[in-house]
Amino acid sequence: MTEAPRFLKSFFIFSILSALFILSQFYRVSNAVIAPNLIQDLSLNAETLGILGGAFFYSFALFQIPMGPMLDRIGPRFVVTFFRYGTFIGLQGLWLGPYLMDIKGYSPVQTGNLLTFLAIGMILGGPVGGRLSDQTFRSRKGVALWGFSLYSLSLFPLIGVLKIQNPFWFSLIFFFIGFFSGFGMVVYSHAKELFPIAISGTVMTWVNFFTMAGAAVFMPVLGKIIESFPHIGHSYPAQAYHLSFLICFLSMAASVIFYAFSKKK
Repeated sequence: MTEAPRFLKSFFIFSILSALFILSQFYRVSNAVIAPNLIQDLSLNAETLGILGGAFFYSFALFQIPMGPMLDRIGPRFVVTFFRYGTFIGLQGLWLGPYLMDIKGYSPVQTGNLLTFLAIGMILGGPVGGRLSDQTFRSRKGVALWGFSLYSLSLFPLIGVLKIQNPFWFSLIFFFIGFFSGFGMVVYSHAKELFPIAISGTVMTWVNFFTMAGAAVFMPVLGKIIESFPHIGHSYPAQAYHLSFLICFLSMAASVIFYAFSKKK
């Protein structure tokens, strides 16, 4: 008698949280396809556009600080990952959009379609990483470390060494960037296992804090790098974007080495 109401309640809660998560994702990445309009209509440059893009993440990150103790003391009923998510959202949420439109000559619609592969990859990468962690390798750190390593390698084609123009290759690269970035969700479980369950709420919100702080920092930092190059009309040279993408690659490579020395359990 109680199974049906319990299922409906769970489904209702899941639907609301899913809708909020989708809305949150939209606000995170919508700047990517309207960046040229923001630059023109608001007289922004790359640096100020990066600051604007990071505003969402500043508020999200700061709210995690009081949220942790509230979750631990009051309970959830009432209330990954600085470089990984920082580089990912810096690319997906802002700078890949102008790069594809200004350097590669794609339309906003084509650009939006290509950026969708980042989201598709991440949607699939999360559950695949979790499945591998729980059922196959039974290791949080091992799966996350492999995911971070392959995510770093997926960023390499963007640094300008390879001459890519065909949208098929961009869609493939973006899919793998998103897919292996999704493995980073396993870090939440890894982090929780490193600390007592009594402070798991604090641990999770600190992971969230660094996740959002990474996004907040990388957007304006990449904008500062791009802005350091001279303008070409209303856009920037390809070298400006390639250097910023190289910074993302090197940052992730360094974080992989750092994460490799973390405790397993």
